Amino acid sequence: ESVFDFFKSPKWFMNMLLGTVCLFIPVVGPMVLSGWLIQGFFGLRRETDPEGFPGFYFNMFGKHLERGVWPFLVHFGSSLAMTAIVYAVMAVVMILMALMTAAAGESNTDVAGVVGIVGIGVTFVGTILITLPMQMIMRSMHLRAAITQDFAAAFDVGYIKRFIGLTWKEQLLATLFFVFAALALTMAGALVVCVGMYLAMPVIFFAMWH
Repeated sequence: ESVFDFFKSPKWFMNMLLGTVCLFIPVVGPMVLSGWLIQGFFGLRRETDPEGFPGFYFNMFGKHLERGVWPFLVHFGSSLAMTAIVYAVMAVVMILMALMTAAAGESNTDVAGVVGIVGIGVTFVGTILITLPMQMIMRSMHLRAAITQDFAAAFDVGYIKRFIGLTWKEQLLATLFFVFAALALTMAGALVVCVGMYLAMPVIFFAMWH
């Protein structure tokens, strides 16, 4: 539904077209598109009403921007912090593995090769194990900023713990699905003279907020 609900709206084509145009606006465009989706998802009267999803109109530009600015800033700030942590951990692991490989190579080159391969595997798995929890933390903060329309409220540690504790299984499944769905949509768009790649972006945004 996170993908197909987009196309259930009678205005889906114009939403996709205008959403694509919006994304060409640097920095502000993604905020406006997110603001429209926040209003659509959290402003629905019924729990599920994809056919009644509000259309995207540029005369609501200011209001959408207002709704999208706090989630964007929270996401941007947390992304920088999380990226720095991931790179720091990766750097430490790679340095340790390089030292181990060098030490093993002094006595046996074959052992050094095995240590090097294991090191690459450990770095890859470790990155995933670090990134997934961080994505959950960022998602909870992003969502809270959208609902409360407040920057500081997104950093409520108690809320983050409760949210992840209740939804970690669903988040894992959603993350895996979203990665493959976004890749499939982008590749399908690339087949349409590459123009479809841009048209796929509003659908990907929709699926993310869904």
